[in-house]
Amino acid sequence: MITTLPNLHFLPLRSADLVMLIRSEYREMPGLAVTLAQAARLWNVDRRQCLDALEALADEGFLRRSREMYIYGDTCRRH
Repeated sequence: MITTLPNLHFLPLRSADLVMLIRSEYREMPGLAVTLAQAARLWNVDRRQCLDALEALADEGFLRRSREMYIYGDTCRRH
């Protein structure tokens, strides 16, 4: 009998997990600049959940908004 694992790609991320994921992606690629729509597709989450996570990171200064883009708050600063 073959056992298959559930398709984890479609399991919802918890908000804290999403924030940690986004933070790690920006640390790995400090030049990353994405719109809300791009971010939601990139991390495969709905726009509301993605917006909440991006705004939380912007509120703490990790990210900043430049027009409609979310970019690393300060490429010289380490979090």
